[in-house]
Amino acid sequence: MARRIISIFLCLCFLAQQSSFAQVAAVELNLSAHLAQMGQGLRLSESFRPPHLRYFSYDNFTNEFRVLLDKGSQKDLPPAQVQNETKNLLKYFLIGVTLDDDKF
Repeated sequence: MARRIISIFLCLCFLAQQSSFAQVAAVELNLSAHLAQMGQGLRLSESFRPPHLRYFSYDNFTNEFRVLLDKGSQKDLPPAQVQNETKNLLKYFLIGVTLDDDKF
């Protein structure tokens, strides 16, 4: 019986300690304010996203490639430049597929 009373007493002490620590930590740390300040700093910086391949497939029956290109930050590319970028990215992809792992 004494063991049960001591174990219940210890459990209650540990529970009280955890909840009081969480109450104090929320006030002192205030992580939400720090995260909000980080988010504001990130929004001000401009980021450049180059065009990259989103989707690639090859059809054996028709012998054709299907490619989906993400234009990234360059939204107003002329069709000739889009086609040129797609060919270059597809060429780089196929080179990467054909090279051995030791070459990287």
